[in-house]
Amino acid sequence: GINFNDLKKSRDGCRVPFPWTKQGASLGFNTSEKSWLPVQETFREAAVDVQINDPDSVFAMTQKMIKLRQGTPEWRNGTLTSVSRSDSILKFEHATNEGRVMFLFNFLYKNAECDDTFNARKGEVLCKQGFSVQNEKLRLAPYGFSIIKM
Repeated sequence: GINFNDLKKSRDGCRVPFPWTKQGASLGFNTSEKSWLPVQETFREAAVDVQINDPDSVFAMTQKMIKLRQGTPEWRNGTLTSVSRSDSILKFEHATNEGRVMFLFNFLYKNAECDDTFNARKGEVLCKQGFSVQNEKLRLAPYGFSIIKM
């Protein structure tokens, strides 16, 4: 296996039980005080009971995305209509007869920009992280994204 932890070469470091609570030996995965796989201390801060009250957590973002998708028919029922990519930005759309939703992602560790050839600046930004429009350019911070209803 690959060395994902300091214990041994195996996949055990990436197959540990899901951390439900910050406390306890098994982090809430079971009622035992002993976990069959080692639990690293760093996993405690990723536990659900820690993330549930943090508006910037992965848990909060996941909830937001689920609600957003449920409330956006173009995303929920739409057809993938357009896909393009540059060296740094992936763009795709979901569309229905009523409208479309555009998704922009920067998967690089550095800032990226592209021309706003699809008029994203005129759309409604539903969710974003590290996204801005400046001088008819779409700008995405490292690992930034934007979901725009057109």
